Amino acid sequence: QELLEHELYIDGRVPDFSTFTSPKLLATHVPFASLPKSVQDSKTKLVYLCRNPRDTFISMWHFTNNLLLHHNDTNSIEETFDLFCEGVSLNGPFWNHVLDFGNKLRNLEVNTNGHFSTGDSYNLFFCKGEIGDWKNYFTTEISDKLNHTIEEKFQGSELKFSYA
Repeated sequence: QELLEHELYIDGRVPDFSTFTSPKLLATHVPFASLPKSVQDSKTKLVYLCRNPRDTFISMWHFTNNLLLHHNDTNSIEETFDLFCEGVSLNGPFWNHVLDFGNKLRNLEVNTNGHFSTGDSYNLFFCKGEIGDWKNYFTTEISDKLNHTIEEKFQGSELKFSYA
C-alpha cells in the first residue's frame, strides 16, 4: 500500500506507477475532485471512507499540531474548530470532500440484474440500505435483548455504537 499525497506534494514529484507491484492499492486523503481526471473517469475501484465530522476534526487537529510542534507553535482547539467549520483544512473543506464523493456515488449505476455462476441473482445483496432501518423491524423486546447482548459481548472493550 502506498500513501500518495506525501509523494505527490514533495517538490511536485509524481510517483512512477509503473514501478508499483500489482495489484496496486493506494490510500490518500486527497478529495475526489482533486484526483486526476484520468482517475476520476477510469474504472479504478475507489473505496471511500467517511468519518464522523467530530472525529475527523479531532484527528486533523492532532495531526496539524504534531506537524507544528517542531516550530514550537500549535493551534488552539477553538481556533482550529472555527477554521474547520469555515472549510479551512489541509485537504480543503471537509463538507465539499464528502458531498463531492456522495454526488459521484449517487450517479453510479449499480448492476443489480446480473447473476453469479451459481445462478443466484446479484440483487440478493441489495436492500433499502437506510441508516436506522432496523427500527422498522425490531420490537422493543428484540432491541432490548440486542442491547444487552452487545453490552455483554463487548464488555471491557472500548467499542461503542451510536444508533441514529
